[in-house]
Formats: sequence, structure tokens, C-alpha cells
Amino acid sequence: MYKNYTKILCMPSGSIAKLLLIMRLTTVILITTLLQVSASSFGQRMTLERKSITLQRIFKEIRKQTGYDVLLSTNRIGINSTIDVSFSNAALDEVMEKVIQGRGLTYTIEDKTILIKQNASLMDKLMFVFNAIDVRGRITDDNGKALPGASVHVKGTKTTAVANNNGEFFLKGIEDNAVLSVSYLGFITNEIRVDRQTVINIVLKEDQTGLNEVVVVGFGTQKKSNLTGSVSTISARDLVGRPITSVSSGLQGLLPGLTAVGQSGMPGASGAMLRIRGLTSLNNSEPFILVDGIPQDLNSINPEDIESVSLLKDAASTSIYGTRAANGVILITTKSGSLNQKISISYNGYYGIQKPTALPKMLGSAAYMELLNEAQSNSGIPPSFTQSQIETARNGSDPNYFANTNWFNEIYKNNAPQQNHAVSFTGGSSDLKYYMSYGRQDQQGLAVGDQFGTVRNNARIRLNAAKILDILDIDANLGYIDRDVNQSSAATSQNGGVFYTGLTISPLSPVKFTNGLWGYGGGSSNPVAIATDGGFDLAKTQQFTGSIAATLHLMKDLELQAQYGLDMHNQNRNIFSRRIDYLYPETGAIWYTSNPNNTLDERQYINKIQTFAAQVNYRLNLNAHHLKALAGTQLEWRRNDYWRAVKTNFLSDNVPVLNLGTANPTNYGDAFQYALRGYFGRINYDFADKYLFEANLRYDGTSTYAPESRYGLFPSASAGWRFTQENFIKNSIALAWLSEGKIRMSYGLLGNQYNADASGYGEYYPYIPSIISVSTMPIGNVLTQGFAQTVLANTALEWEKVRMFNIAVDLALFKNRLTFTAEWYNRETRDIQLKVAQPAVIGVSVSDQNAGSVSNKGWELNLGWNDQIKEFRYGFSAQLSDVKNKVISLGGVAPTIANNIRLVGYPINAYYGYKTAGLAQAADFTKDEVTGKLSPNFPIFPVDAGKVAPGDLKFVDLDGDGIISADKDRTVIGDPFPHYTYSFRGNLGFKQFDFSFFLQGVGKANGYISGPAIHPFYADAAFPQEMHLDHWTPDNTTAWYPRLLFKDTRNTTRQLAEYWLQDASYLRLKNIQLGYTIPNKWISKWRVDQFRIFFSADNLFTSTNFFSAYDPETIVPGEASGDKISNGGFYPQVKTIIFGINLRLK
Repeated sequence: MYKNYTKILCMPSGSIAKLLLIMRLTTVILITTLLQVSASSFGQRMTLERKSITLQRIFKEIRKQTGYDVLLSTNRIGINSTIDVSFSNAALDEVMEKVIQGRGLTYTIEDKTILIKQNASLMDKLMFVFNAIDVRGRITDDNGKALPGASVHVKGTKTTAVANNNGEFFLKGIEDNAVLSVSYLGFITNEIRVDRQTVINIVLKEDQTGLNEVVVVGFGTQKKSNLTGSVSTISARDLVGRPITSVSSGLQGLLPGLTAVGQSGMPGASGAMLRIRGLTSLNNSEPFILVDGIPQDLNSINPEDIESVSLLKDAASTSIYGTRAANGVILITTKSGSLNQKISISYNGYYGIQKPTALPKMLGSAAYMELLNEAQSNSGIPPSFTQSQIETARNGSDPNYFANTNWFNEIYKNNAPQQNHAVSFTGGSSDLKYYMSYGRQDQQGLAVGDQFGTVRNNARIRLNAAKILDILDIDANLGYIDRDVNQSSAATSQNGGVFYTGLTISPLSPVKFTNGLWGYGGGSSNPVAIATDGGFDLAKTQQFTGSIAATLHLMKDLELQAQYGLDMHNQNRNIFSRRIDYLYPETGAIWYTSNPNNTLDERQYINKIQTFAAQVNYRLNLNAHHLKALAGTQLEWRRNDYWRAVKTNFLSDNVPVLNLGTANPTNYGDAFQYALRGYFGRINYDFADKYLFEANLRYDGTSTYAPESRYGLFPSASAGWRFTQENFIKNSIALAWLSEGKIRMSYGLLGNQYNADASGYGEYYPYIPSIISVSTMPIGNVLTQGFAQTVLANTALEWEKVRMFNIAVDLALFKNRLTFTAEWYNRETRDIQLKVAQPAVIGVSVSDQNAGSVSNKGWELNLGWNDQIKEFRYGFSAQLSDVKNKVISLGGVAPTIANNIRLVGYPINAYYGYKTAGLAQAADFTKDEVTGKLSPNFPIFPVDAGKVAPGDLKFVDLDGDGIISADKDRTVIGDPFPHYTYSFRGNLGFKQFDFSFFLQGVGKANGYISGPAIHPFYADAAFPQEMHLDHWTPDNTTAWYPRLLFKDTRNTTRQLAEYWLQDASYLRLKNIQLGYTIPNKWISKWRVDQFRIFFSADNLFTSTNFFSAYDPETIVPGEASGDKISNGGFYPQVKTIIFGINLRLK
């Protein structure tokens, strides 16, 4: 049995054992990373001069001066014996030789621990022969996955074994009480005593702090412990078992600094809107996304193919991408095979159902009729319905004209199926590894009629060949995507489509008349008829992505890399709108026709991106000095082609082919292209893994701008200090709980080449006086085609520029079980492209100019804990972040005064409207005793004089002039951008069971609902919901909704009012998952390496104060529209419940 000498002699408290374990783990990590600098302990130095000093005192001095612990293997060593010593800056080995001289002792040094034991006697050697045993076993991770290449070292000896492809190892003739040290890159080293066992299966825990984790960054990788930029990462494990239909929505809540708003649950929807650290520009704030180094839509990727996701957030990490880095960068790395691994076949699949998270609850016909009569009475209009008619609707005696239809029950199915299946093959030899996969996702829509749905097929093959001619590595990566996305031909939007029509059709109209034909009642069309027979909008997309990369190892520390990438994207979209005839049920005569003729609108999009990059990488290690440098160039070409053809009056609704259209042929065509060229470089330097420095430089040019304004320089610099590498911290017993600590800082200049929207070709070639086709007056009764310049050119226009400062601290405590990161940043965008007003006499649209400025200041917090107690595993991670956005300058451009404004000093697209003081009560009026008229004792709009009554909104008179006016009484009342985004993830595991949950939400946000989504009777096609029963009446003065009015918008849609601003904050149970892995011993004989069954649910529960008919995310339209007001026509957000399996064969 080994005795810890330091514990016995130097510290009185038993708690020091835990502290020593923490220090040893830190030491293991440091020695691994500093192997080139200090290959052994002999670099450690001591100074000690003393007469008659005991071994006990010498061991204390060793620990004090070097940080090395001393372990004694026997009690027979005379620790109180004395010797004379005289060392001056002596090497540790010299000190140890003096200590053991003539004492029959020997020593070994491992992991900053000195093990002293007696020399083996002849009897010991004979006993070893008899006590030696052979040990075999298997090394896996927590999920039972083999760890090929893991190292098994017998402590105190030179004996080491390496696990094979199946994670199996074998040690011959070792001591029966030996200690095995098992290590694997990215996992926590585990020490196990043999204790006469001949079969030992070892489970390694992943190093959750990732100090040794290799992180993908721009044009390379870096060790996480040495990062000085702001980079957040997740791995494939974070997406496993979740029913995500797009990668962007799957990233929500996983990466601090990334805001993801899931605007729709519609099959094939474009996914979540992603923003990194706020809104960078008044124009385009989309992040730059690369998949294996190639620009690509991340939502087209099979989530099962993803190995890791890196989010680059500050100037230090993104400036190497130059003019496309201003909005942040997302790097997707796909999976590859493993060397020296036999083929492994994996299947991951699930089947489940979707349901809406929230839907409007409309009132039945009788209640609608009564409320309409009340609204008309309040507006001085005779009621539309008699009591007899209301009774007819109530008893259902006239289903053709007085039906009682709940349209949302009729539009939506109870649920819709969703399934995903993915199979992969992976493996490799000593110099070739491969990964092949196929995935199929099928998501059906919730609407009746089967016009909503998507099917996506993904195939990928990746081959990596190493050591070709001993100097060349090749990486070939090919992907193919085939995707069909279908919806109703009535485009789904906040103001139109099937779901919007469900809000605007009367419950008195039947789905079908009693004769079986589609029902109609005047006004809006029948949404069920539209969804079933109205036609389709089918987009069929084929996309090929491919890249080939080569690495030439010119010297030990010098290599040359090159990559060519191609992304070809072809989409054929057919929109076929069928004619629907609504007939009177009695006569069969046409009542209404949805379209004069059936119409086919066929469109084709062809997009092609080619990229080429070449770079040279160099590494230099001189003692404690470590230098890495790269320099390279990058080229990119893009071309987009588009054509469209339309015909009407088709002979058959069942064969929508252009040749069968007989009327109104029209066609269009267009194309544009541009190119980029850049040169980049990076230098990384660190001293003793303690003092870190990085500098990046990008010199970028784009064909979008004039030659004289085409190129720009984008530098950045960052530095870091790993203060836990300082000796005064490493050797401090009091700070032994501090495993890792780093302070980092960065500053740099970024670019944004994405121009503001412009008509014609002004968006792609703003410096060229381009001409486009225009409509002209008929000449001789014949339409002619004309061409004209419609937008001014601007040769001085250039990219928007971003200056960004970032400061952060990273901590790991308690043997790296607790991690914490805090960041603060300040990002200012200048030279934002805006249209500065010019004299109208010019006669054309003005061009963009570099004029505006926007500021984003924010912070991020990330806290994590991971631990294991015997067979019980548990952990959590929590994130909280916020960003404050503000317009600094509009460069002389007049503010955009609308419902969502762009005004200096306020957030982009802030809500701009009237403050309110609740609903007016009778006490707020003075009654004329003669006429009986009420006069309000509060300011009103002049146009409303004589109309305002109790139950109406009271508006706040901001300027105090006694009236409410648009120019003086409007102000900023809210911000649609989410603030205080947070998430909390927890995981538990016991033996074969695993359980995880994921909470995600927004602490502060605003949404605004208008139109038929929330207001009944403001127009003919606006109907009440259940919550409108709580409206103001003289008997219900505490109601939330104002008194009902008919076609009177003073309280509703006429102006944006704070009263209708919704609290869009929410807490969502984003995912919950329960799994069980069948023990390997039951299934291994069938070559099954893993078999896990699981239950998972997304968006299962949402807590919010938002208007109950809608989800707080789906109600906010896209940022580009500048209009954050929704009329409720969107496809709802969905909750998904699935059952699935993870199967791996070997």
C-alpha cells in the first residue's frame, strides 16, 4: 500500500487529499500540453543548504520549491534520518539521487508525483514472477462507445498498452496490485488498482471543461485552453435524440450570444432567425455560415452528420473572414471516420407526432351574433341578427346559412406524423478513414388536405487518406440533398393563406353545404376548401456540395493546405392555383369563384458557389516559447440564375404542365454574379502556455464595389493570461480548488459587404449605372418594352465597418467540475448603408451611401457543473445573456417614423406608438344634464370628438397640450428584440438509464398583435375569440378588452397603442429525454455494440403571459420587413413527441 508522505507529515487535515487530487489532475493536463517544453521533471530546480536535515524536511522543501508530491511505497523508509545537503539551483534528479544514495531505494516521477520505493531484492523478484498476472479489458465512454487508441500505463514501470479498434487492451505479466493509469484525449484520466483482477472494463468520463478540447476556428483549430477569442462550441451529443427539423432551430439556447427565434413550425420552413450578439446593421444582420469551410445553408444539413458547431463572436475570432464577419460566424464541421477502426454501422431513428403549442379559440355562432349586435348597438348601427336567427344558429336547424363552425378545429388535424431515419458507416485503416451516411426526414403538416409537408433526403461520403507518399493527406467530402417542400398555393403569411382565412371567415358558414359542396357565406373563402382543393406550392430542390482538401507536409512543422469547394443548388418551384367555385345550395348557381382561371406559376432558381483557399501553416517551439503562424489566400465566385413562366386556363386541374395552359403566357428571367478575393494571416504565440497572444489580418476585396473602393484591411488582436499557470497559484494549497483561470481580451475591425436592398441591380452592382426593363405607354395600341436607369450609381460606396472590443474571464474549479465564463463586449457598426435624400428633380431612386452608425453592448454568462458518484452521473449548464442595441447616427437621413421606427438613441425597429392609461370609466366623463351627452375629462383625438365613451382606451397626452396628436404624443413603447435570453440544461445518468431536460426562454421582449388576430368587428372579416367575452360593459368595468365597436378602429387598429403591446417573455421546456441502453453483455454476441431506446419531446410546455392564442415566437415577422406587427396568419409553432432508437453494430 502506498503512503502519501506529504499528507502524513506536512498537513494536519484529511481534506488535503482532495486538494492534492485536484492539483494532480491539473498537473497531468499541464505536462501533456507542455511536453515539448519540459519532457521530464529534470527542468525543475532547487536551492537548499542545511546540515543534518531530515528526509521529512527535504520532502517538504521539494514540494514547496517544485510543486512535486512525494509518495512512499513502504513504512520502512527512515523519514527521520538526517543528511547534509548543499544544492544551488540543482536539478530535481540531482536532489533525488543525493536523498536515496546508499539507502537501497529507487524512485520514479510521474504526473508531478515522486514515488520512492525500495530496490527489489532477489526474493521480491521471485515473488513478482509468482504474482505477475495478465490483464485484459475494454475502454469505453459513458455511452458504451469504444475508445480506440486509449493508453493504459502501468504506473511505476515502462509498460504501456494501446486500445485497439474495439477499445480492447492486453497487459502481460504485471504486478497483481499494480495501478493502471488510463488516458484518452478529451477525457479525464482514470487510475485503477488491479487488485488481482484479470479482466477490467474501464469507463472514461469526457473532460467537460474541454481544456484539452480542440476547437474549430477560422482556417484551423486551436486548443480551448489557449483561446483568446470568443468562441462557443457544441458537439453532436447536444443534438442527439431531438426531433429538430432544421439545424438553426436546434441551436436555440445552446450557444451563449446566439439569439434564435423559431418563427414557424411549418414543414420545410427556413428555420429559426439567427442573430449573434444583436442587430449589427440597419440592413443585413445574418451571420456568415460555413460547412466544412464552404458557405452553405445550415438548414439543408442532416443534423446526424454534424460533428461540431463553433460560434465565432468577437473580432479576434472572426476578422480572418474579412468583409463577411461583421455579423459573426458559424462553423459547422461534419463527421469523419476513425483510423484503425473496423467498420461500424449506426442507425438512429424516431417516429412521433406534432401538435400546435397554441391556437385561437373562436366563439360559436350564437355568441358571435350576440356580440356583433352589441358592437353595432354601441356604434349606433341597427343589429344584424334577430333573436330568432340567433336561436336558429343555436339549435342547428339551418346548417347551410346558420351553421356553427369552429374553423380552427376544421383546419387542423389532431396531430401530424414526423419521422427521421439515419444510417451511417464509419471506420478506417492505418492511413485511410471513411464516413458514409444517408438520412431521410419526413414531416407532415397539421392542416387538412395534405398540402403541407416536407421530405428531405441527405447523403454524404467523406474519405480521408493520410501519409500518401509519406507527405500528403487528402480529405474528400461530398454531400447531396434532395428536398421537397409543399404548402398551399395560398401563400402562408401573417396577412393571407389558410390560417389567416380561419380568422376572417364567419362561424355561420359551413365547411360543406348539405349537398356536399364547399360551403360559403360571403366574404372570406372557405379555408378548408383552400387547403384541400385550392392548389399547391411545391418546391423541389437538389443540392450538391463537395470539397477536396490536401495537406502537404513539407517539413516537421511546415505544411501547405489547399481546398476547392463547390455548392450547386437547383430549385424548381411550381405554384398551381386551382379555381374553386362556390355554388348556392338551392340552385347550384355560382355564388363566388376564388380565381377566374386556374394558374400555373413555374419558377427555377440555379445557384452556384465555387471557393478556393490555399494556406501555409508553420509551428515553432523553443523551450517555453510556442509560435504558430498561417498565411493564405481565398477566392469565391457566385452566380444566381432565375427564370419564371406563367400560364392560365388549364384544360385539367390534374396535369399542371405549362404546355396545357391556353391563356395569358408571361415569362421572366434574370441573373447576377459577383466574386470575392482575400488574403489572410494569423499569428499565435504563447509563453509556457501562460501568456497568450493572437493577431489576425484580412485584406479583402469584392466585385460588388468600384475598383477604387473594392479592398479593405481588417485587423484584430487578442491576448490572454492563464493566471493559474503562475507558480504562486499552482503551489498554493489554499487555491488548490482553482483548476483553471484565464483572462482574455480582444479588439478588431470587421466588415459587412451585404448591401442594403435596392431596386434593379443596385443591390449587386451599386457602382454601375445599370439599366433594367421598364413598362412603357402603348405605342399604336401595342405594348412595347423599354429600358431605363432607375437607381443612381455610387462609386464611393463600400462595406459597413464594425469595431469590436471583448473582455472575458474563464474559470474551472473543483477538479474542473465547475466551469464559469463571463464576457462583456462593445460593438459599433459605422458607415451603414442608407438612402440619403436627394432632390426629387433627379427622377430616379437615390443610391445607398455610407452614413449610419449602430451600437450593440452586451454580456454573456455561462455556468456548468459535471460530476460522477460511482455509477450516478449528473451535470448541468446554465446560460444568460443580453445585448442593448441603439441607433447612434442616421447620417442626416430623416428618422423612419412608423409603427417600428429607426430613430437615433433607440433600438432598431422599436415599437413607436401611444402610451395608454387603461380603459375609461364613467367617472372619467362629465354628463350634460340637459342632453345627456358625456364629455371626456381626458385628452382625446380631435377626430373622436363626440364618439368617446366609457370602455374606450385613454391615451396619454405627452406634451400636455390637451389633445392627442400623432406628431407630439407618440414615443418608443417597446423593443421586439429578445432580451435576457437564458437556458438551463440538466442531465442525469444511473447505470443504463439516462435522463436530460432543457429549459430555454427569454426574460424580456415585446410582441404586437393586431388585425383579426386579436380584434373582432373592426372590419367585416374579424371575428371574436373566447377571451373577448371579457370585454367592457357597464356591468363588467374591470374587463381587459375595451367595449365592442363595429367598423370603428379608434381602440384597435387605427394606431399603435401600448395597451396592445404583448409581453413576449417566456419559459419553455425545450426538450426532455429519457433513454435506456441495453447492457452490452446481453447483445454483444449479435455484434451489437450499442442499443438505446429513448423517449423525447420538444416544446412540451411553455409558460408565458403572451396572448394565449399564439406562441410568443411565431408572432414576430421577419426582421427585414421592418414591421413587427402580426395579424396572426402564420403556421403555428409545434410541440413534438417521439420514440426512437440508437443502434450501433460492429
